[in-house]
Amino acid sequence: MASLKMSAEGFQILERARRQKRWDKAAEVLCSDALTSKATLRRFWAKQPIQYDTFIRICQTLGIENWKEVVDRTPQNSLLSNQTEKAQIPNPLSFRLPEKLPPVRNFAGRIEELETIKNQLLDSETRAITITSVCVVGFAGIGKTTLTSQLVRQLQLETTHFAVVAWESLRSATGIAPGFDWIVDSLLFTLSRGAISSVTTVQDDYLKKTARLIELLKKQPCLIVLDNVETVLQTGQANRAGYFAASCAEYGWLFKQLAETEHQSKVIFTSRENLAELPHRATKTISLGGLDIDAAVALLQSFELSATDSELTALAEAYQGHPKALEMIGALIRDDSEFQGKVERFLRSRNWLLIRDIESLIDEALIRLSEPEKTCLLRISVCQISEYPLSLVVIAAQMPELSEYDLKENVILALKRRQFLDYDRQIESYQLHPLIQEKAYRLLCQHPEQFRIANRQAYRYFLNIPLKPKIEWKSIHDIKPLLLAHYHACQAEDWDEAAIAISDACESMRYWSHFKLLIYLYSKLLPVDWKNGGQLVTSAATHIDILCQIGLVYQSIEQFEITSEYLQQSLSLATINGNKKAEGMTLFYISRGHNYRKDYQSAIKCLQDCLAISIEIEEYEIEYKVLNTVGYIEYYRGNYNLAVASFSQALKLGGQNRYPEVEALAFANLANTYIGLQKYDLAINYFNQYIAIVSQKQEQIKCTTYLFAEVGNFCANIHKYKTVITWVQEPLKSYMNWVDRREDIYQIEGLVTAYNGLEEYQKFFDILSECIKLESDADSRHKADKVYKLGKKFQNLRKFEQAIENIQTREMLLNNIDNNGGGDSLDTLKLLIELVKTMLRCVIGIQPMMQYYLNQAEEICKELQLPLLTEIQKLQADLPEN
Repeated sequence: MASLKMSAEGFQILERARRQKRWDKAAEVLCSDALTSKATLRRFWAKQPIQYDTFIRICQTLGIENWKEVVDRTPQNSLLSNQTEKAQIPNPLSFRLPEKLPPVRNFAGRIEELETIKNQLLDSETRAITITSVCVVGFAGIGKTTLTSQLVRQLQLETTHFAVVAWESLRSATGIAPGFDWIVDSLLFTLSRGAISSVTTVQDDYLKKTARLIELLKKQPCLIVLDNVETVLQTGQANRAGYFAASCAEYGWLFKQLAETEHQSKVIFTSRENLAELPHRATKTISLGGLDIDAAVALLQSFELSATDSELTALAEAYQGHPKALEMIGALIRDDSEFQGKVERFLRSRNWLLIRDIESLIDEALIRLSEPEKTCLLRISVCQISEYPLSLVVIAAQMPELSEYDLKENVILALKRRQFLDYDRQIESYQLHPLIQEKAYRLLCQHPEQFRIANRQAYRYFLNIPLKPKIEWKSIHDIKPLLLAHYHACQAEDWDEAAIAISDACESMRYWSHFKLLIYLYSKLLPVDWKNGGQLVTSAATHIDILCQIGLVYQSIEQFEITSEYLQQSLSLATINGNKKAEGMTLFYISRGHNYRKDYQSAIKCLQDCLAISIEIEEYEIEYKVLNTVGYIEYYRGNYNLAVASFSQALKLGGQNRYPEVEALAFANLANTYIGLQKYDLAINYFNQYIAIVSQKQEQIKCTTYLFAEVGNFCANIHKYKTVITWVQEPLKSYMNWVDRREDIYQIEGLVTAYNGLEEYQKFFDILSECIKLESDADSRHKADKVYKLGKKFQNLRKFEQAIENIQTREMLLNNIDNNGGGDSLDTLKLLIELVKTMLRCVIGIQPMMQYYLNQAEEICKELQLPLLTEIQKLQADLPEN
């Protein structure tokens, strides 16, 4: 050791580590600083209220054997924090650290693993009598060598029976195990303390040398560590994974003798692969996983990165505590000018985990795989999804060319022994480490044919997962397998299968308002040149339907120009291909767009053309849809007689073709129309016929939920509120037993209207509140309307605080709609003005909030050039007075 003082920079780092009580970091600084002296050590020791053995470990790391000299020359009152600790000074070291012992830096966690190995080596209560060897197994870089080196250092500080410890590494630059004679000669020399050298054993064969080694282990308790022993195991053969290579038979003999022969010594093997041939009764295998989150975060903190605790946790979780990967990533973030030590910048800048240095670790292990192992690994890299674990069934689906026996007993077992595949007992499935999965997927992408096969097999697997009956679908989770099937079919460029996968689910996704998702899914099925007639799917009819479906989604979010592009292309192709049904349906969808924009003349023209086609090809479903739509248009235009004519035709069509749903809808529509004609007797007659169908056919049909609301609206218009309760409440009780609860909201609106009309406001509030609860998050528009209705009622009853709460809730819901591309700025503007007016009637002291709402309203008004700006300015002027 140099006798100079410690460098200024080193001393600053040391002091920072001391203040943070990071003693391992302090030891690292002392080791790395070339100017460290014994005087520096004494100053460091004198200032630390730390355990005696911690200081000894620092000295050992520095290679200072006469550490007692450093301690003895330090004042007694600073040696230990109290007399109790002084009494705990351990016995002198039981053995010298091996010369080849690897250094330990940034050691964190592993307390449980250390104790487990210690117990196996030292504690007779944990089978130490029968356990001769411990095999520490784990993937490359997981920390096997570091853990074992730390273990040896700790054993030296404890009272153990080991007289000597030897450490040998079987790793080489070529990946081939070093010569048997070289390793055994080195062990003999170390364990005999130089008495047996290579000169002594020059005439011995491997059997004789092994026998000499066993004799030494019998004479005195020794600890042998053999590091990186995977180099002596078989590569390239799945059925020989974990077995000794034919070229390493001498090592196989040595290892078995070390484990099986009775002696008073212990052996630790570290390996990237399980040693299948070691006797199970005499060997304890410890599989090493990643660090726990706390330890992984502590490891990252040693790089002095700029990060919050949550960012460090996210980084640690992403790499599942893999120590070597975290060290590489920590150094990269700290040293690279792109990241400047900021973890957030690293997390934001990339959506992959692997960097080149980490990949090299995985490449070393991949070389050892057989072709079936590698094929399996690459294919299953597309399958590991949290909701659908990597079960044996999934792996078998990816490897149909193998028998179940070959897959389980050869390929899967080999991947487990080589630490590529792990089995999680809690979820009862296999798992790939994220680093391995990412590497395997990259390799898969480099082999187009294998890539298609893997995704094709995945598509078939997900498509065959049983689903709930369609009527029970409640959320996107219920159709997740279909979405995954679509994804994998697209990856495999099996466009027809991708279209089939989502064909049954598109209606539900529209109902749940997953518009962006639908656009994404269907857009994947269209080529770039779709406007010029290009198509990916085989069938022209399917291609036309895809265009229609995308058009309908854009129509739902009121982006009518884009809607027109898709529907016009669909109509053109349907006409060219002579697909009358597709032509009729597309015309019907186009008419809906005209209807939304109140271009009734164009809508009627499209519907007339559609009706002619549906009659020609006898498509009754299209025909009654057209008749109902024409009836609605005429009804809203005030042409009640024309509406009656259309609804009557729809009623006749339903009766002729035995469509009870069509009949029921026609009866309700006719009743509503006769209300407009003020012919209440006819209206009541038609509603009675509607109720008769519903009550008789309730178990056979799934009536449109709109009808219950229509009953309520009808009775409300003629002020027969008690009739509403009679007609709606009773049928609703049995109806709700088999209808999805998400539809209940539409059916009980009639009750809301009735109780409002009867001025039974508590029931009104209760039922409307139930409506709001039943609304899904996807139905934000409907929920917003109901919340607003509740707020207005509170306002009318002069319950202003409740009114403000509900109106603010509606504003929040409308903002959500706006963020999803379906909002209406005019709605928001009116709502903001309503909020301020209500607040002005309510209480004082909330001027800042009112000012905020008025500022928002003013911005919208200026953007849309609306005349409401004058009203806003008047409200602005009223604020100071209130």
